[in-house]
Amino acid sequence: MFWRSSAILIFFFGFLVGCGDETPVEEILPPKAPAIHRYDPALLDDEWGPDALFDGIHIEWDANDEDDLDGYRIYRAISSDGPFELLDEVSKSETFYEDRSVRREIRYYYRVTAFNTENIESTMSEIVAYTLLPTAVPVNPKNHAVLTDPEPIFDWIPVGGAAWYLIRVEVSTDDAAILWKTIWISEQIFSFDYFKVPFNSDGLATEPLEGGREYRWRVDAVGDRTVGSESDWQYFTTEFL
Repeated sequence: MFWRSSAILIFFFGFLVGCGDETPVEEILPPKAPAIHRYDPALLDDEWGPDALFDGIHIEWDANDEDDLDGYRIYRAISSDGPFELLDEVSKSETFYEDRSVRREIRYYYRVTAFNTENIESTMSEIVAYTLLPTAVPVNPKNHAVLTDPEPIFDWIPVGGAAWYLIRVEVSTDDAAILWKTIWISEQIFSFDYFKVPFNSDGLATEPLEGGREYRWRVDAVGDRTVGSESDWQYFTTEFL
């Protein structure tokens, strides 16, 4: 009986000592929800928010600053109420995603989460949405044309759903870091049936076209900052007397 009582006391004392030696496990908190870029129409120069690609939709967010951050997950829905389904996952070094699995003229809604090295996920970001329009069709200058006019006329076939169009002209550079430099983004041109716009018709070009250079141009169709499309690039060279 004495040995049984002693054993019980020793076990109980050991249990108390063991409890006293336990170090509380630090709680691993989830990352904060990423700050996704949303277009603010109140800011005239605001370029944040989703945008069109030739064949997809581009979204961006601010980088999280957690030390144990491991990456981000992108979710998509076709209704603002969801359900939001996992679309893809990117590393922590990426702060943008290009969704090329979309159909034109369908409104897509996106949310982003962050997750850490323990695979603990944040709550979802705010929602951003975008609709990819059909692309306008560039007509002139034709692809790989050689131009002899320093003020060529750009024309294209418009698309339904666009409120205006932007012409973008870029010049090839010798800089490996910046292969193409934008020299003209045209003024906003409201749609009718067909368009012809001379180069630098609005005086916004940063430099004139020069002979012996390679250029490219495209048409952006815009409904608003969350509706639009980009045509494919068309290339041309110049030979001026």
